[in-house]
Amino acid sequence: MTAAAGPLLLEMLAARWAGGWQPVELAWFVRRTVGGSAGRVLVAALRIDAGVVAAADVHPAWRAQLTELGVEVPERPAPPRPDWLRHAALGAVSLGRDPAPLLDLVGVLGRLPHLQVLLPPPGRPDIALDVEASSPDAASSIDPQVLARVRALLAKAESTTFEAEAQAFTAKAHELMTRHSLEHSMVAAAAGGAGEHPTARRLLIDDPYAGAKSLLVQVIAEATRCRAVSLGSLQMSTVVGFEADLAGVEVLFTSLLVQAQTALQELARVSRPGSRERSRGFRSSFLHGFSHRIGVRLEAGRDAAVADVDREQGGALVPVLAERGDEVDDQLRTLFPQLSSFRRGGPSDSLGWHAGSDAAERAELPWAHLQPSG
Repeated sequence: MTAAAGPLLLEMLAARWAGGWQPVELAWFVRRTVGGSAGRVLVAALRIDAGVVAAADVHPAWRAQLTELGVEVPERPAPPRPDWLRHAALGAVSLGRDPAPLLDLVGVLGRLPHLQVLLPPPGRPDIALDVEASSPDAASSIDPQVLARVRALLAKAESTTFEAEAQAFTAKAHELMTRHSLEHSMVAAAAGGAGEHPTARRLLIDDPYAGAKSLLVQVIAEATRCRAVSLGSLQMSTVVGFEADLAGVEVLFTSLLVQAQTALQELARVSRPGSRERSRGFRSSFLHGFSHRIGVRLEAGRDAAVADVDREQGGALVPVLAERGDEVDDQLRTLFPQLSSFRRGGPSDSLGWHAGSDAAERAELPWAHLQPSG
């Protein structure tokens, strides 16, 4: 069985790409479900898989994911070689004396469901995309200078040990992204859309409390003119929207999740072992309360920011945003024609809910700092 697993693995990778999976998603899911050893086998397979395509034929976002995993895409593809050589190379790299990781990996890949195809797999022009492909960091719709300033601010926020300073840096980055997105909407509308269409990205939701964290994605997306769909047991959320808005969702989610986790850690620090504040029910309810209150604040801030820019534009912004919102909704229905809603399980600890809501009230957001330019 082991001898056949190598060839089967490479075939299954091709099938997973056709089924919408992307390299980082696959590596994250494999490591989460069967551990790091199987993840290392996967990376070895990815190196062999990537060796037969040229960099020019790999979408920038796909290439960025491979780079993140330590897989280099050659500028020129390797010379064609028989399949048995590829299979032998995989076996030499990954099998060693213990075939279990390879067999675990094959088992996981065989159980994965199909996803929407959001990026073109390398060397597979026959695979149709379900949505216009997203570009890395929304670079196609964000001014490079704005993007550089946002990244610099976030780097400072990540490097400082002072919470207030980190929040200030993060808030300024949010402010730049929000205002730029609104102004970009007007520029795109003046250019007749300039070929811009809604696209989609998938966000990975780590344990623990993945359900509460996916709620945070949803409320951020709604307040950022996007739509989010939770993929349930896969612990992913698909976010649909325009490029600049999708980048804003990612920035907000990352920052606010860090703030929520920091608040939880502080509660744990001052609470005695075995106390209610350290229980799973309290912590899950905390994140639900945090998400709910953040959603309220974001919606209010969104309305205030839109009103500011709309006044600057002489009332022209609101109709543009309405039209773009309709496009996002249409794209959502195309991607998820049988989408259904459900009631999430509510918080089990009222104290945790209120503590999370209070933390959200204290969380630093950009909206209070927005001022009309001019």
